[in-house]
Amino acid sequence: MIKVLGHRASLAEGHYQNTISAIEHALKYADGLETDIVISAEGGLFLIHDNMFHYDRAEYFLYTHLNKDSRRATGAKRIDQMSNQEVKALQTVTNEPIPTLEELLNLTSNRPDFILNLELKGDMTALPTLKTLEPYINSGKIIKEQIIFTSFNHPELLKVREADSDYKIGILTEPSDRISAPIYPWSDNKNSIYHIFGQEIIKNPLVQTIQPDFFSIENDDTTKENIALIQETYLKAKIILWYSYREPPPKENDVLQQKLDELEDQIYAVITNYPEAMKNLRSTKQMPC
Repeated sequence: MIKVLGHRASLAEGHYQNTISAIEHALKYADGLETDIVISAEGGLFLIHDNMFHYDRAEYFLYTHLNKDSRRATGAKRIDQMSNQEVKALQTVTNEPIPTLEELLNLTSNRPDFILNLELKGDMTALPTLKTLEPYINSGKIIKEQIIFTSFNHPELLKVREADSDYKIGILTEPSDRISAPIYPWSDNKNSIYHIFGQEIIKNPLVQTIQPDFFSIENDDTTKENIALIQETYLKAKIILWYSYREPPPKENDVLQQKLDELEDQIYAVITNYPEAMKNLRSTKQMPC
């Protein structure tokens, strides 16, 4: 059965993405969640989608997540320019704090079947994230098998692979109708690129060194032909389909459901904004007649 992962935990029923309430919703209704890890100037790890790719360029848009007081307090600063205390003082448009990675791990402890798709959104997040995970792994509260690291920043994924090859890794790519561009145009890091999906990234030497367990690709690029292209080079790689549209299933997403039915054996998980509705629909389809 295809796993259902909440996109940024959940956007359903008024929950704001990557908040504690969204995480709790995913815990109740989904098989797991996808969330975005960013890093403060002091090395604190927080969950928020602060950087976005718009077809041919990256844009930093933290302010869109924040209420009026937090926008005023933040000004033009990025999270990687703030102290831990400054980030903890911020509130989202729904007047909720930005969670820490530790809060996520505390909430999901002792749920070994609950998948944690940790997207390394901020630069230089790989090793601090591994360090934060270490006591949870050592105590058995979190197990490595439930973790999937993904990122558009493929050099960070290589750091994970080199540090601990037991973790599962997924290559994230932008849809093929876009144009590759630097992820962090404001920094000196010129090696981290938003790569579009295609043969070039499948054959990329860095990706081949990583030997990913998953390819996380957008709905429109998730086709039988593209899956075959991936598996020519990565025989055991599984597919995670991410769905970028906001309409909840099932009514508006009939085409998506047909695709999931047709590719059931080749797709490991679907990432959706509305995990409860998607989970209910996929469960119904699995029930015997």
